[in-house]
Amino acid sequence: IYNKTFLQNRKSFYLLQVDEIDKKIEGKKYDLKQVLKDINEMEQSLSENKANYDSYMKRKVSDGIFHDLLIKIGDLNIKLGKEQEKLEELQSFLDAFENKTTKINEAFKASYIGNLVQLNVKKFNSDKIKAFNKLAIGGSQYVRSTLAFFYSFLELKKSFNKDKFNCPLVIDSPREGEQDDMNSKNIIDYIFGKYDGEDQLIVASVNGDRYIGEDANRNAINIIKLQNEDNQVMTKEGYTENIEDINQVKSYFGLSISENI
Repeated sequence: IYNKTFLQNRKSFYLLQVDEIDKKIEGKKYDLKQVLKDINEMEQSLSENKANYDSYMKRKVSDGIFHDLLIKIGDLNIKLGKEQEKLEELQSFLDAFENKTTKINEAFKASYIGNLVQLNVKKFNSDKIKAFNKLAIGGSQYVRSTLAFFYSFLELKKSFNKDKFNCPLVIDSPREGEQDDMNSKNIIDYIFGKYDGEDQLIVASVNGDRYIGEDANRNAINIIKLQNEDNQVMTKEGYTENIEDINQVKSYFGLSISENI
């Protein structure tokens, strides 16, 4: 009985100890949970801080990149502004050029038509006239249409060129193409009627003096009739006499002394 009582007491004692140990274990578990909670909170806080730190570092790096980009964008905007100014100047020039081209085209067409009519060229289509393109006209009208075309060009040059550039005008055989007397007279009258006295005009035409009209200022016209052999411009004696002047003229055109004109 004694041993039984003793053992029961010991059992109760140990049960109390087990209960205390269980309580301690529960306390430790609770403490462990708190520690784990604290660790988790610390890890979370560390993670957030790291994220904030990374974000901060990225922002600092980004700020530097953005700063460089802003500088580049500013430089590009300046360059873009300059290019825009150039573009506007170019567009203004192109607009002025196009307007002037339109005026010149219209003026050329009007001048060409007027000159064709003056030279008695009737068979042509005015709708086919384009600036600085000669109409394809054949027969006896070919020479007259050619004369009208180049006079139209000369008239435009004088009208639109700011810098005046004069040079002698040489017209060789304006009456070729079997022109009749009426058209021959019309051609010669047309040429001398266009002459303003500023530039030298040289017209070479067989028996051309016959067609100079009464209205022409004959005092301003120096008629030279060739009496040389085979209608040559110079005689052999005249060539020999003026050889130095001839060679000088040939040198202007890059011709050597031994070459013939």
